[in-house]
Amino acid sequence: MFQAIRRAAGIAVVFTVILGLTACGKSAPPPAANTAAANLSGAPYTYHLIYTSLTNSPFPEMPHGAQLAVDEVNGTGGINGHPLQLKTCPVNLDLNKAASCARQAAADKSVIAANVFMGQPEAVLDIFGKAGIPVISDYPIPLAQFSCQVCFPTSAGAFTSVAGEGLLAATQLKAQRVSFVALDVPSSRGLASAVSQVLQATGHSTQVVKTVTVPLTAGDLSAQVTAASQDVDAMLVTLTADLLPRFMRTVQQLGIRVPVVTVPVDRKQIAQIGPPAEGMYHAGGYSHDSAGFKQFESAFSARYPDDPPSDVAYSIWLGAHLFQRVSKGQPAVTRQSVLAALGKLTSVDTGGAAPPLDFTRRFAGFGGKMPRLFNNTIVFYQVKNGAVSQLSGFQQLIPTR
Repeated sequence: MFQAIRRAAGIAVVFTVILGLTACGKSAPPPAANTAAANLSGAPYTYHLIYTSLTNSPFPEMPHGAQLAVDEVNGTGGINGHPLQLKTCPVNLDLNKAASCARQAAADKSVIAANVFMGQPEAVLDIFGKAGIPVISDYPIPLAQFSCQVCFPTSAGAFTSVAGEGLLAATQLKAQRVSFVALDVPSSRGLASAVSQVLQATGHSTQVVKTVTVPLTAGDLSAQVTAASQDVDAMLVTLTADLLPRFMRTVQQLGIRVPVVTVPVDRKQIAQIGPPAEGMYHAGGYSHDSAGFKQFESAFSARYPDDPPSDVAYSIWLGAHLFQRVSKGQPAVTRQSVLAALGKLTSVDTGGAAPPLDFTRRFAGFGGKMPRLFNNTIVFYQVKNGAVSQLSGFQQLIPTR
């Protein structure tokens, strides 16, 4: 039943596009590391980040989220008194470079924890798995990431962006008929079917009645907007950072009142879209109204005001903090000791950003294809008065039976 979802979710390009919506703007230069690290002693441990970084979507918030967390960890005792250092490997879409970075990390005994953000991470995760390097609070893109035995994701990752569009339309808008707007590229072809199957599996009668494709080189989008808006209750829109603003402006110019559900947007994307962004909906993986996320958001925005405090950046930030938390009291911090300790956690507290997480429990839903889905929830949002407003608490993403 879920073969289309697995095919669609396993392709790098489309999810890089999806998550690239929040990667825009010029980054502020990183500040100096927290001077509290000078009080630490002993050989440093390394937190290693391998991530996709494209010319048009460099994802600066990812290494910045990691650096912020590393500095905070060092300011609160480090890893059992040892300093924590960050090593990053931006790989574009070069899988050979990613694998090379993973092999270097595996050979570096100071690397005790890692994080990965890639559309096709299998080679990297296989290397980390064999080396026993824990990947803590990764933001999964393909569903294969939920089978990684050394991975401890704290959200459903990119899966929430696409599947969440349909669930939001069904639950918040009570839509019965929706259109699906996506890029005219091969990797997008299975996404509408994926949304339909999730809706069916969750018992909703909402149907994706049409798919409207948008070429990457499209000029006037009037035809696509008109087609997508006819005889539907909502439009589900998955487009690039360049195309989404134009699509929304065309919606406004044509006077169309059909609600639009899209992938997550932040304040910069809202400003880029302008007034047509008002009223847009999207689903996310964490509660931004929670104390845990607000703690991250406040610190991140103060240091990097030009970067979005995205769900992905939060995941990476959280990974370093969980590494510190699970290492406390260990006589010797090793890959094996951290993996063992993570695997025993039954109530991971994120300050409300996610429900309490149980890393000991395999997820049995979805036909058993996502055993390491530890957070089976999404949260709904809407753009109101030029800002993202949280509409709901945690909503179940996938039926557990």
